Amino acid sequence: TSQIIATQSGHPRAMPPEELAETIRSMVDIPTAAEPNATAALKSALAIVNENQLIIATGSVFHVASIRVAWMERNNQNGSN
Repeated sequence: TSQIIATQSGHPRAMPPEELAETIRSMVDIPTAAEPNATAALKSALAIVNENQLIIATGSVFHVASIRVAWMERNNQNGSN
């Protein structure tokens, strides 16, 4: 099953995640949650996927970079590469 997790980039003009989630919910019939930042969004995504599922991160280059940093920090804490 699909799920969307809306979050907010660090850009000062970024839409608040709950507002973004509401907009998404009005457009598609896919469960949509809101998280305050990339780290929380990644943590939520990892909690709901199994080993045969994908996590797809989209957004601006800056936002995707923040998700990549969260991924790398998570791997460093877990002792993985």
